[in-house]
Amino acid sequence: MKMLLEGFQELDHAELINVNGGYATIWADTTNTTAVQNNGYSNAGSLSSGYSTNGSIYGYIAIGSVNPYGSVASAVPAEQVCTNPDDYHCDIIAYNEAVEHGVSNPGTGDWNKVTVNTIYENQFATKAGASFSANQKGYIFYDDGNDGTMDHMEYFEASADGHHYTVWTTDGKNNPTPKVYDYYSDINGHRSDGTIAKFVALQ
Repeated sequence: MKMLLEGFQELDHAELINVNGGYATIWADTTNTTAVQNNGYSNAGSLSSGYSTNGSIYGYIAIGSVNPYGSVASAVPAEQVCTNPDDYHCDIIAYNEAVEHGVSNPGTGDWNKVTVNTIYENQFATKAGASFSANQKGYIFYDDGNDGTMDHMEYFEASADGHHYTVWTTDGKNNPTPKVYDYYSDINGHRSDGTIAKFVALQ
């Protein structure tokens, strides 16, 4: 079969968009060859407003671009920066360690402006317990003064079998060092004696 192509003009992508009134032809009815004009922008995503019927798919498909009318929020929070490196800041060290290990909900607010006990009472006290489960990760809080006030916190991760847990131990100034504890002999982190530590599982 022969096709007569006289009168047809080859257009590049930019020219095609101009012919289409300035829109990219993302929308299409897959049952025929008629392109349907979209709404003027493309979204990153997948068939977010389409449906399937009789073997045909209607809707739009993202082609690798991002909605120019908005921004894409990151699921990973930013690390906090200590405003006074000479002061103790175990809270910020623990927070940043959590972020570095993929925790998406490490807490809220500027921890330069609050105490460890305020962080504990306002954000984590209702989630705290004396132990943890396998594969959990989060914070361990210490009452170093045995007076009912949380004075210190660190980041921890439990092993897959729940028999061990690793605590990124710090004095509040130096970079944390991972230390492994046995669940059955020490459930108190670096406070092997004294008031029982409280674990807060973030995920």
